[in-house]
Amino acid sequence: MLLVEKYKPRNSGEIIGQEKAVNELRTALKNKESCLVYGGVGNGKTSSVYTVVNELGYEVFELNSSDSRGKEAVNNLLSGAVEQASLFSKGKVILVDDVDALSGNDRGGLQEIISFMNKSNVSFVFTCYDADNEKFKQLKKECRLIEFGKVDSLRIFNHLKIIC
Repeated sequence: MLLVEKYKPRNSGEIIGQEKAVNELRTALKNKESCLVYGGVGNGKTSSVYTVVNELGYEVFELNSSDSRGKEAVNNLLSGAVEQASLFSKGKVILVDDVDALSGNDRGGLQEIISFMNKSNVSFVFTCYDADNEKFKQLKKECRLIEFGKVDSLRIFNHLKIIC
């Protein structure tokens, strides 16, 4: 087993230094809001989404940067995920991880995702590094913005001592 898998956060209480952001995310998902979660690399954005969604008893459907995200591909991926009811959970969250990885080859992909978001009762969570990017202008109007700030190095060090 990889160490990153072995020591990944199992619940939101294990997310270090992001208590305010995690609580905001939990509130938003309980209220069926969609969110744009942003901040630096490795500060807990995706881990927080998974732990909070799990604690709420929801299901996650993830679109990640390795998926083709052109308009047609997005339509094919999301049409089933958004419309299909969850069998064993209370709800569903569509996670679009690393939305800033959308490139020129993904023409229309983000607009198609926003279209699905607006016509469904499923929460969408988008993660990115830089929410100030011009391509997120519409997304910022339609989502709750949640910032994951820099984590204090002393808190990380203390957590690593516990693991050791």
